[in-house]
Amino acid sequence: PSQIMTAPQEKNTEASCASLKLLSCRLQDLFQQEKGRKRLSVPPSPGRHRPNTTDDTKSALDSSPRNPSPVVQNGEKAEDRHLCPLPSTTSSLLPSPGDPGADSTTTGPSFSEPDSVSIPEDVFEGHLLGSTDSQVKEKSTMKAILANFLPGNSYNPIPIPFDPDKHYLMYEHERVPIAVCEREPSSIIAFALSCKEYKTALDDLSKSSSAAGDDAQQPASAESRVKSSPARPSDSLAAQQSRSSADGEPLKDADSADKQKKQTVNPHIELQFSDANAKFYCRIYYAEEFHRMREEIMESSEEDFVRSLSHCVNWQARGGKSGAVFYATEDDRFILKQMPRLEVQSFLDFAPHYFTYITGAVQQKRPTVLAKILGVYRIGYKNSQNNAEKKLDLLVMENLFYGRKMAQVFDLKGSLRNRNVKTDSGKESCEVVLLDENLLKLIHDNPLYIRSHCKAILRAAIHSDAYFLSSHLIIDYSLLVGRDDATDQLVVGIIDYIRTFTWDKKLEMVVKSTGILGGQGKMPTVVSPELYRARFCEAMDKYFLMVPDHWTGLGINC
Repeated sequence: PSQIMTAPQEKNTEASCASLKLLSCRLQDLFQQEKGRKRLSVPPSPGRHRPNTTDDTKSALDSSPRNPSPVVQNGEKAEDRHLCPLPSTTSSLLPSPGDPGADSTTTGPSFSEPDSVSIPEDVFEGHLLGSTDSQVKEKSTMKAILANFLPGNSYNPIPIPFDPDKHYLMYEHERVPIAVCEREPSSIIAFALSCKEYKTALDDLSKSSSAAGDDAQQPASAESRVKSSPARPSDSLAAQQSRSSADGEPLKDADSADKQKKQTVNPHIELQFSDANAKFYCRIYYAEEFHRMREEIMESSEEDFVRSLSHCVNWQARGGKSGAVFYATEDDRFILKQMPRLEVQSFLDFAPHYFTYITGAVQQKRPTVLAKILGVYRIGYKNSQNNAEKKLDLLVMENLFYGRKMAQVFDLKGSLRNRNVKTDSGKESCEVVLLDENLLKLIHDNPLYIRSHCKAILRAAIHSDAYFLSSHLIIDYSLLVGRDDATDQLVVGIIDYIRTFTWDKKLEMVVKSTGILGGQGKMPTVVSPELYRARFCEAMDKYFLMVPDHWTGLGINC
């Protein structure tokens, strides 16, 4: 049913439609001004009307964008269609019977009355003269905000407040958040050990190793069943031989497949990470083996190990002749040593035996004085901002003197050839690492006495470790000894047990044995592994004297 409206209701409806059209036109003008187009007409400002004739109003309405044609022309743009005002809700309402034009339906309100809204002509810089200051300020603010999002505008990026060699904006970590610093190589290792990719790769290695172990057990159990199963009496000897040969072929295939699988599994983990200015690289040698060994021998957790490696400082190693670069973590728990490429390869060959020996000694509670190697890594980085680039092979080991203040430190090899450090009187302290001849001069007046049970444990540990090292052709190791006056204790540990008896060491032994390079006829430091072990164990027994107690000597003559 059609609705019949009274004259006051029709006027209110027309006024509402005019307000809606006015708001729509304002939005159109704002968008078109931001796109750089100028409008030919501007909607009227509220409260500002100018009297016009009917013809002028009609022509203005025809040219105004507030009265678009309902038909879209072919050349019209799609965005102009979308910016057109919504259709009026009064198009379905019928005028009152007394009004002219009641016989036809209009598409919008009539503006033929003298009090209707008209279009002004006074425009100044895109703003209406009749607009209030708040409206003009609001439009200018909106324009400034939108201008920042338009393409093509130049902007000045905020400079990064950090140093070029420090990298804080890395991705998410799995364990501990780490800031990488190029001057602290241990921070690169710590970041690699804390990222999620390392944990994922470590889990994959663990699964592959467990699967390889299961596959290795199955052929062994099958072989045992073949050997232990008795032949039935009805079986002939030929049938038994044919069956055993047929069963032996799959076993050989399984063993060969298992060996190939072990060879194809890479025990190392390689990680790459970067930020906007630098790229980093870290290779973790024997990642799973070192991870399990750290869990076995270290009292602290893996997270504490990563936190310790997050910061390091340059550490001046006293008494060393290799010229290697050393670093110490800021908490003084671990020492990092730069390794030459030859030592890295020697350790990779020696590492599987090292893991077995250390974990076995800990589990079986056998005494050992080997300073624990906790990880071997190859790191590298390239910074495009400061053109810095570096590659390092680093070994991480425990600090034997962590939490202690040593009065004297000795590096003992058991040799007397060029094993003396010239020191000033009264300066034989921890500032200088003393050698074998210095110790012999010292113990002539002040011997190093230890208790009988300590002597027995030290002797057993040194002999066991030296035999293990010589069996794998390791030479040139030494016993690091520190004397702590505060606790009246000796701290000992075998270090530098990576160098193998290669052809260059053999040549060095031959040349030094001839006496061409001096040495006063003394045996050279570098000798064969067996000879080195015997000399080392004999010297350590002489250096540390046992204090007899009331149990010493009992039962000897019984």
